[in-house]
Amino acid sequence: MKTVIAILATVLAAAGAWAQQDRSESSPFTRQEAELISAVWPQIRSAASFEQIDWETVGLEEAPGNSEARRLMSTHWGTLRQAGSFADIDWEATTGYREPPLSRFALGEEAASGDNPFTEQESQLMAAVWQDIRNASRYEEIDWEEAGLSRAPGSRDAQRVMEDNWDTLRRAARFEDIDWEATTDYRGESRSPFSRDERSAFSRDGYSRESGPFTRQEAELMSAVWPEIRQARSFEQIDWERVGVEYAPGDAEARRVMAENWDTLRQAAQFSDIDWEATTGYRSYRDR
Repeated sequence: MKTVIAILATVLAAAGAWAQQDRSESSPFTRQEAELISAVWPQIRSAASFEQIDWETVGLEEAPGNSEARRLMSTHWGTLRQAGSFADIDWEATTGYREPPLSRFALGEEAASGDNPFTEQESQLMAAVWQDIRNASRYEEIDWEEAGLSRAPGSRDAQRVMEDNWDTLRRAARFEDIDWEATTDYRGESRSPFSRDERSAFSRDGYSRESGPFTRQEAELMSAVWPEIRQARSFEQIDWERVGVEYAPGDAEARRVMAENWDTLRQAAQFSDIDWEATTGYRSYRDR
């Protein structure tokens, strides 16, 4: 069985099924997660242990990254925190981490199949190992290597859907039998009347009234660097690299809203204090 699964994964990769990764070079974090940590690195690296970091104090709700990324940080924190900047970390040399051959899609939502949060190829892998993994009492307890895979298939959102609904999902005799919308409230692309941006409003990392035109994760990134960037006279003058971010978070609409209303927005002491509708007239998709 493992041989069949390995061949399937190899064939899919060779056929170009795996798109450019959403991981930051060879680190266990996505690019956006890495930017979040980079932005707060000067504050958090002084913590004696990874578990002692007060994420809310630095403007984040929780530690970025999946369980594997956080485990690596916790295990190797004594060495990792010696890095002057988060971008300086050599993950393989320091932690032994190597990017798995089974990589996820950079644009998981766009690449997902119409009926579930996994791409068609990821669904095939899940279906192939379903009989082996569905006996696990918790999704986090699945031994993927034992099932023949180097890691769990799917984007972070897909894995969260699995984690949150595992008790119900694993009752399906076959992976193909799962009714995602009925079981998890997942809105597949083929069933949704909304655009991709609008569909994001319904995802766990999507848009909300509080985050305005930004996703929740983008809003967390903005919150982390807000004390520094709000000093800029115009949104266009912000030096994003200086605050540890590769480029301005958000899509074109979010950046337009920021640029047009910057004089008012930057008066907020905290990014989370902004009343988007009152200040900019922006209303989230949920409120429309």
